[in-house]
Amino acid sequence: MEYLKTALFIYDESSEYAALLEENEFGTVCQQITIDDFLKAPQTYKAHADHLLITCKSENIHLLLQLAVKYDFSIAFLPSTKQKTLIHTYGYSSSYKENIEIALRDNLKNVDLIYCNDEYYHLKVRLGDTPLIDNMNEDSSFVSNFIRGVQLFFQLKLYAYDITTANEREIKTAASGLIIANHVRESKIVNALFFDSSMRDGQMSMIIVSPFSILKYFYFLISILRFSSENKKLPDAISFVKSEKFTISNENIPVMLDGFKETKTPISCEIKKEALRFNAPENFWDNNEKRGNEKETIKIANLPDEKERGKYLQSHLPLFEVASTERFKELFQILREDAKLNTQFIMLMFLSTVIAAIGLFANSAAVVIGAMVLAPLMTPIVAFSMGLLRGEDEMMKNALVKIVLGVIVALSASSLMAILLPQVGLTGELKARINPTLLDLGVAVFAGMAAAYSKSHQSIRESLAGVAIAVALVPPLATAGIGLGQSEFYVFFGGFLLFFTNLVGIALAATITFQFLGFSNAVKSKKSLIAVSLVLVIVSYPLYLSYTQIVDKYRLNTALVHNRFLIDDKYIIISTADVISKDDVDMVRITIIVRGSLDRRELEMLKNKIQKIYNKKVYLNVKTEYVL
Repeated sequence: MEYLKTALFIYDESSEYAALLEENEFGTVCQQITIDDFLKAPQTYKAHADHLLITCKSENIHLLLQLAVKYDFSIAFLPSTKQKTLIHTYGYSSSYKENIEIALRDNLKNVDLIYCNDEYYHLKVRLGDTPLIDNMNEDSSFVSNFIRGVQLFFQLKLYAYDITTANEREIKTAASGLIIANHVRESKIVNALFFDSSMRDGQMSMIIVSPFSILKYFYFLISILRFSSENKKLPDAISFVKSEKFTISNENIPVMLDGFKETKTPISCEIKKEALRFNAPENFWDNNEKRGNEKETIKIANLPDEKERGKYLQSHLPLFEVASTERFKELFQILREDAKLNTQFIMLMFLSTVIAAIGLFANSAAVVIGAMVLAPLMTPIVAFSMGLLRGEDEMMKNALVKIVLGVIVALSASSLMAILLPQVGLTGELKARINPTLLDLGVAVFAGMAAAYSKSHQSIRESLAGVAIAVALVPPLATAGIGLGQSEFYVFFGGFLLFFTNLVGIALAATITFQFLGFSNAVKSKKSLIAVSLVLVIVSYPLYLSYTQIVDKYRLNTALVHNRFLIDDKYIIISTADVISKDDVDMVRITIIVRGSLDRRELEMLKNKIQKIYNKKVYLNVKTEYVL
């Protein structure tokens, strides 16, 4: 490897490079000059050398770039260990000796520079804000940068951008920020975004960051970590343009040049091909292969167009995304029809309830599931949720009338079935629907989320039948009707509580899900939502009590079964245990294994021991199995 004969070492403060350059092993004579002296008369130093070795603060590099291009100096950077961006971008080492060896090589190659507003820049130009991507200050700690990024994260807003490329292609859109660069390596996110950039291809890359909500931006940050050059599918929140020139004509958008110089739009950036002779490590040249005749690239499918961008220009980004006009119109029209009462709905409610009642009497899960698929009650509930979110009183009223009439039809049909069919007692399918718990509320909430999500995506709307099976609206109604027909009011209340739990849980969850999906920035009918939420809280109390009963039963069963009690020298083993709660009375049913009979006193002693474990007053029902 051959090395340069002479070089100028430009520095702005004391540097460890100074001593190493003075007696370097490569035979290069290095004249050391402060940056202040060099800036006074740079042309006078051409007589000594035309190669600059630069060790200075990042903001001073900009000044030296202008002079290097103007007076035809070649350059090489000698970065300090704190200049992480410089080190990562150009592939320098943490070893000062290695960096000096690279800087003094007689192996100069030309690189492109960004020419922005009549000045040269070597890294990037950022417009607007791109927190946690490019708002990092290398003089600050990672924690400080992260905290600042999070603060900016919740202050994001979209600006209107009018962009014109070298081929006169106009892009009118809205975005939180743009990053223009021809080569930059910083974080994993930045590296992924600029994987195809080069300082030797005669073009600049522009990344347009355009999230429509805080959550969308958060998802973008996560998804970009999985982005790769092999995949090449851009995350939803960004678009990509590559051209020789960009003009942004809007006014007063904040601009940051090379990470330190602040200005505002309008700006014009163009690439100056082979503007600078440069020395860099081999890995830098490997990542910046010389390319020619590159075509202009425009990938902007993820951007709002000029017609739509107005609704995104708010003071700050909303938490939830705003759905597109086309998507909203399509769904709203479907839900408006779903909210209207018609004869088909009444007939399907009647038939599905009759089928459900037969399945409950026959103790057939398959028949009950068939009734769930046939039941049409899910659609007006989802329509009611959209009306609640958007404050559409007519839609809410129509949906509510449809739901109420559906409930009346279901209760009437199932009550009639209970009167007409012979008494068959409480089957397992009926018992499963008269003691709802918080677990059933959980199913209703997630089913409501699934219903809203599937309804808002045309490709998966057929999944709504599966959601109806999961939440089971008609079978609880049929159970309540059977309780009415048989005058078993605890069956009615249990079944209707389960139905009402499902109804309220689905409505509330679907409302929130529609908001999350961007169909409204805020709940328009807040009073109605508060009323629904209050009802949900009230309903949750008996569900909680029922759930605690299940927990108590489990604990009692765990504590008693296979336990041995010693009473009057007799060992009593409990083989089974169950708790039956009715009319605020807990009846503990147990099966015991014992040698010999137990008298009244011994049974009372056994009851006291069980009562201490159960921690409640109980009535004991004992079945005895004797071991001889």
